[in-house]
Amino acid sequence: MKIPANHNAAFDDSQDEESGLSQTQSFEAGTALQPEANETDTQHSQADVVAAKPQAAAVSPKYSGPVNINTATKEQLMTLSGIGEVKAAAILEYRRENGSFYTVDELTNVKGIGEKTLEKIRGNIKV
Repeated sequence: MKIPANHNAAFDDSQDEESGLSQTQSFEAGTALQPEANETDTQHSQADVVAAKPQAAAVSPKYSGPVNINTATKEQLMTLSGIGEVKAAAILEYRRENGSFYTVDELTNVKGIGEKTLEKIRGNIKV
């Protein structure tokens, strides 16, 4: 392999203004120089950038605490085990037609929600 005559020109071992260390000294000392806050790293390929983008969640975000079945949105209802888009829509429709639930047991009045589903989500819902 032939080394260009100006091979040293390609190697920048300039000193950091704050530390006074060259990049080589800084690396050897275990204190590698960090880029300035306004510097950007443009050495990433498009594949790196695409891979770094956050992926859409496969499931709806989880909400902490019990879900209030009288005020929950469709998305919030869908965080409950066994409640998908169709059952969440049925709960909202039941609320529109009948008003608020007085007890969580009333969920069994909603088409598609039986005792098994209710028992699965009972600890995660409230009125």
